Amino acid sequence: EKEEKMEKQAEQQETVYDANQMVVVRKANEFVNAAYRFGNNDVLCQQLIVISLTRLQKEGSQLKSVLYPAEIKKLMGRMSDTNIYRRLKNATAGLAGHVITIEDVEHLHFRTFSLITNAEYENGRLQIYYNKEITPYIYNLKKGYTKYELGVLCALDRSSSFRLYELLEKEAYLFRAKGTQVITKTYNLSELKSKIGLVNTDEPYIKKMVADGKTWDEILEHTKKEDQMYTNWTDFRKRVLEPARQELKEKTDIAFDYDPVRGDRGGRV
Repeated sequence: EKEEKMEKQAEQQETVYDANQMVVVRKANEFVNAAYRFGNNDVLCQQLIVISLTRLQKEGSQLKSVLYPAEIKKLMGRMSDTNIYRRLKNATAGLAGHVITIEDVEHLHFRTFSLITNAEYENGRLQIYYNKEITPYIYNLKKGYTKYELGVLCALDRSSSFRLYELLEKEAYLFRAKGTQVITKTYNLSELKSKIGLVNTDEPYIKKMVADGKTWDEILEHTKKEDQMYTNWTDFRKRVLEPARQELKEKTDIAFDYDPVRGDRGGRV
């Protein structure tokens, strides 16, 4: 009963979003390229982050966002979701403390820090407080960023689809103004897995390898099996790439295909 009452109060909160208006998210390209994961509620956490980026406000020297279930449901197209309070409460527990690894444009230096210092859901309000270190990558951006339509990001159901769309849109955004219809991008497989959240970068020993300047190939080679997902290429293709390819084709303006590049003498991808 308490939860139902809080949900009704939250539904009455005024939202600044117009359902007919396109809402744009801006992320610095270094943030788009970053490696991080949120765990079991990853895709919902990812969507809460991008929603919150449209509602940033300064509180002293720290950035924060305040969100309400009613507007979250509207943006996600889930107005009939009766479990939003419980889902937000579970997701909020997974937001704070996770590490983000940002690489500079020259690929010479990694920075590792917690993305969010704390998040709390109380009295029908979700408040997210960002680490000061992330400010240059999300606030008052003038150049070196990619724009996303929030509605597209909120429509994706898989975390891997969400992150692949962000990465591919960043590449497409650079060429779209020139009228280029097809582009080719080569990804190191270990690096790509890290960027789309298949490696538990929160683990101290992984953070140390990052800090020591190890390559992603070296990092994954020394990462425990329980701290990474889909180590086998066939599983990665079947459970990550193919579902993401289908979902992006159905829900976004990007379609992609891929070719595995194998090492010498028919080695691993």
